[in-house]
Amino acid sequence: MKRWLAKVKRSFTGWSARLGKAARWIAGLSLGTVGVLASIFPSGGEVSGWLSPLLIASLVGFMVAPVVWIAGWVAKVLGRRRDAEVAVVDDALELVYPDGKKQRFSEGEIVSGMVVPLVPIEEDDPAAELWVLLTNGDVLRLEVGTLEAADELLGALALGPGQRRLVFGWRRIFQRVLAAFGGYFGAALPLMWLAMQLQGTRAHTPFAFLWMVLPFFVGGWASRRVRREVVAGTDGVEARIGGKKVSFRFADVDGVEVRAEDVTFSVNGEEVRIPLDMDDRRQARALAHRLERAWEHFQGAVGRGGAERFLRGDLSLDEWKAKLERLLAGASTMREAPLRAADAWKVLEDPDADPEARAGAALALAAAGSDEDQRRVRVAVESTTRPKVRVALDAALEGELEEEQLEAARAEHAAD
Repeated sequence: MKRWLAKVKRSFTGWSARLGKAARWIAGLSLGTVGVLASIFPSGGEVSGWLSPLLIASLVGFMVAPVVWIAGWVAKVLGRRRDAEVAVVDDALELVYPDGKKQRFSEGEIVSGMVVPLVPIEEDDPAAELWVLLTNGDVLRLEVGTLEAADELLGALALGPGQRRLVFGWRRIFQRVLAAFGGYFGAALPLMWLAMQLQGTRAHTPFAFLWMVLPFFVGGWASRRVRREVVAGTDGVEARIGGKKVSFRFADVDGVEVRAEDVTFSVNGEEVRIPLDMDDRRQARALAHRLERAWEHFQGAVGRGGAERFLRGDLSLDEWKAKLERLLAGASTMREAPLRAADAWKVLEDPDADPEARAGAALALAAAGSDEDQRRVRVAVESTTRPKVRVALDAALEGELEEEQLEAARAEHAAD
């Protein structure tokens, strides 16, 4: 198995998100508890009995929450780049460090990947970085010597265009800061006004607590709302731009234009714009290239024909599966032409084919194919952006396809 030499860094973005969420829950529960107690008791000294430990725990929570939040940020940036030999062994990503330590990430632990070109300064500097998103939210960054080697590694992991769908998200620092300040002052000013109006009443104390603490939560919520995310498969694109979601099939796309600031798709005569407003322009170019490649792959893969031969018709699921297995094995009748594996691959890998026909092709190939064929089926399953279609194809691969899954996939396909 060919090996690549790379510098590896793991960004603990998944752990960072979990710690940030824990910090918000700790602070929120502490705020709510103190606010309720403040509205009942005029002073903290009057809180007694089993409520006293609750008050103390809430006050401690106010001190612990910022520490947990900071720990989340530390977890995200923690780590140093280490040299490692990178290989793809049994469809898994294997890292071997100079000290002999190994790390292995199975196919099921990897969500998607993308090659980001670098600008080498010294002769031995890496020319590309392969970003691998893991199921727990963490990101592996593999610095590889050449762009060709990075693309080769991407293909070996079955993460390239036409293989597995890409999931890529980002936030601009300036937009996050602006949204956070806007959310903070948008919540703080009305609460401050209410607290002033209620001064001298029992409601003044809880509103004073809200005024001091709640705006921080609103600011954090607002900063997360500016996140952008793009999911690009072989059949289309789904994107979340701030609070707006867009989704379209490549079958409805008339053309695509790549510019420095965005990628614009012409969808049924209307322009759908995917902004490329990253702080790192290399990421922007990499995403634009991947979206363009996905569109080009669709044009070459769609409309290969033969889908009608894999439709179920009036047969039950068991009869349909048995028929496909028989035809693919060459046991045809005078009224039926035999099926070839190539026919099934054309239908399965056609992103715009009827989901029922694609599921039929997956059923036939999974039952009659080798381990390598099943891996190729798995790649085709993971390439679609449509969740219900993906569920149906995955069930067909496992031989557990049900009527409801098939109907849901066809309805989702027809609704697009």
